[in-house]
Amino acid sequence: MYPPKQFQLIEDKPIISYTISCFENMMWMEKVIVVVSVEEFENMRKILKKHGHTDKVVLVPGEATRHGSIFNGIKYMNSGHNEIPPDIVIVHDGCRMFVEDSDLNTVATEAFKNGAAGFIRPLVSTVVTKDREGLLQDVLDRSHCYASEMPQAFKYEHLKEAYELASKQDIQHGTECLLLIKKHCLTARVKLLDGPEHLWKVTYRKDIYAAIGTVKENNSHMVFVGPETLAWRNLLHAVTRSTDSCVCDTVSAIPKPTIRNVILCYDKFSASSLTMNVKDVQEYYARYCMINCTIIVIVAGCDSEKTIGELRQHLQVIAKHLLEKSIVVFGICSTNKAPVVNTIGKTVASVIMNRNRDLTGQLFVF
Repeated sequence: MYPPKQFQLIEDKPIISYTISCFENMMWMEKVIVVVSVEEFENMRKILKKHGHTDKVVLVPGEATRHGSIFNGIKYMNSGHNEIPPDIVIVHDGCRMFVEDSDLNTVATEAFKNGAAGFIRPLVSTVVTKDREGLLQDVLDRSHCYASEMPQAFKYEHLKEAYELASKQDIQHGTECLLLIKKHCLTARVKLLDGPEHLWKVTYRKDIYAAIGTVKENNSHMVFVGPETLAWRNLLHAVTRSTDSCVCDTVSAIPKPTIRNVILCYDKFSASSLTMNVKDVQEYYARYCMINCTIIVIVAGCDSEKTIGELRQHLQVIAKHLLEKSIVVFGICSTNKAPVVNTIGKTVASVIMNRNRDLTGQLFVF
């Protein structure tokens, strides 16, 4: 597959960028080390810049093998770049782009308890072995075998020790990090966790189409916040046709910490109300350790240039402050008390899909 699958575009964004964001979004994640081949190093640097990744993400040159590349990442952590080594290291595949916050919390917690932990999934096909002539040799008992998935997590000192003790054969031909821990770290236990089905890896071309569908569904998750008296709030919610969105009267009533798109709805512009609600949203995201989120402010009845100008200025001040926290803010205002919900709905969907950090603070007027 060319370009390499991790650089395949899904909705104009490479797969690797989605994967990085899963880790970058976690506030307790100190560094995201991306090990990349020398040939793709400059390309990866451009991707980080274009898609607005923070300086939390670090690039490290890779090797010809999986274990060799992981070892380079471990060496980076032990080379003076970190004043204090991390407690836990999480290893992940660049093409598993749908890892969730709860997955990372779970695997990191189990690694802290046991020394190492990783997700597994039941096998979906019968596994057979063959002899040198290509003839059936044996059929494995599927009930005792599992597929090893990512992410996997390790205590730093165990992972470092395992790779330092690994043989040349291990580094050149091995693929399973957990096995290195079992072989070389006698004080560590390897905990296997039943993994969710969304941890699948983009491997074949057909997986690209599945990923496109999943990204579109994830991007549609949003909540509309505003008083129930705003009839157009419910209409706007309906026209976006999101399968996983909701309406709430207040920010505190938002039901899911996984919703990263908050739409604040107003029947008139009030600087104090907007500031208070945006602060509440920011605290909501911080409570659940979420960043890389989107706030869209919709105001109806902006019937004067003065009001539009004040709203634009206020948005720009808020946006500048929140961009440091990887929260982007956009505004939409209607000159009518009854906004054209179809047009605004399409704008909301487009803004969320593209989430252009360079346009944060932008006000769209209808």
